[in-house]
Amino acid sequence: MSHFYAMIPNSARKTIPTARGHKRTGIETVGASYSGAVRVALWHDEREGIDKFEVAMTPWMDEGDYKVLARGTVGDASMVELPIINNGSNYSLTKG
Repeated sequence: MSHFYAMIPNSARKTIPTARGHKRTGIETVGASYSGAVRVALWHDEREGIDKFEVAMTPWMDEGDYKVLARGTVGDASMVELPIINNGSNYSLTKG
């Protein structure tokens, strides 16, 4: 049985494309334009027994920057890490 699901609810297609992922594979989606892309990845942390995620800007066709926008535990807003403004790639735990 699949552990993760991904879908594209809005696109030029008439049907909604979906994908499945398992605890061992995780799942990743990318939305892109000519200016860059945004990647969303989900995976299961076996050691902690929880599902985690990362949202990042990423280059696409050699355009755009790379920057992690958020990381955290799926379904738990109190465990979301966001970059500290004007402090590079450091992160701060934001409590709900």
